[in-house]
Amino acid sequence: MALNHYLGSLGLVRITPDAGPMVVISYPKCGRTWLKVMLGRALCAHYNLPERLSLKCFDPKRLPLRTRARFPRIRFTHAGTGSGCFSELDRLTPPPDSYPERITLIVREPKDVLVSFYHHILHRTRFKDELAASNGAGAEEDSRNRTRQEFYDWAGIETDADGVATLSSYLRSERYGAARLLSFYKVWTDAQSALGDRLHIIRYEEMHASPLRMLSDLFGFLGMPQIPEQHLRTGVDFGAFDHMREMERTNALNSSALKVVDPSTESGFKTREGRIGGHIDHMTPDDIAFVDTLAQSFGCPFYTPRNVPVSHGSA
Repeated sequence: MALNHYLGSLGLVRITPDAGPMVVISYPKCGRTWLKVMLGRALCAHYNLPERLSLKCFDPKRLPLRTRARFPRIRFTHAGTGSGCFSELDRLTPPPDSYPERITLIVREPKDVLVSFYHHILHRTRFKDELAASNGAGAEEDSRNRTRQEFYDWAGIETDADGVATLSSYLRSERYGAARLLSFYKVWTDAQSALGDRLHIIRYEEMHASPLRMLSDLFGFLGMPQIPEQHLRTGVDFGAFDHMREMERTNALNSSALKVVDPSTESGFKTREGRIGGHIDHMTPDDIAFVDTLAQSFGCPFYTPRNVPVSHGSA
């Protein structure tokens, strides 16, 4: 059997992966890195791979030859909504029916997403005029081609006397604020019935409340319901907030996805707060009412003002 797997890794015999393929889609700041850490660590435990591959095991080139052919094919994408991608609303995401794989969609309460994304733009995204000071950290394809002020001008985001973007203005940006997120949600809202059981939805709040059950359900959807619970628990424990914060601080996984950009501020960490309902500490009542009203107008079924979580549980 080992020889067969080795020959399969070389393409000399056909070996079917144990599960998949699957694509994980999410708007930024919905918990993708957290899910990726838990899922990757559980898979590493299952295939007897070192934990340092927990974020990189989804790239076949990173896997040992003996494992490569069997490992499930899983990819992650923000579908054109990354923090450094400045697409117009009608080009935010490819059509859902263009994905041939099983689809897992991660969603999170819009106001929490928006506040987290706002801090990401301020403290983690680096623009053309900031590249030298950051040694290129935090730069993406679009952001490295514009200065921060050029981005603010394009997005219609106002700044305060110190030149810092205001949260209220960011939320109301038609190109980059709440309308952008809710447009993304609407694409997937409209696609749910057509995709049927090919679409699996994970809520960020579910990841907090029942991470073990969430991970178990995901493996079931992936086609690996037999994965031992001890491997699931290994993944959940590895993704604990304090552990992820320490791995980010030390760049333990050698990955830009979990590497602090600005260690001088809490907001410079990817693992910024890990809270549910934290938006109420940042948004004014008018801000909250604005986003809730806009969500209703978009017809967002994932969250409505009547069922949004407001507890302050931490990861």
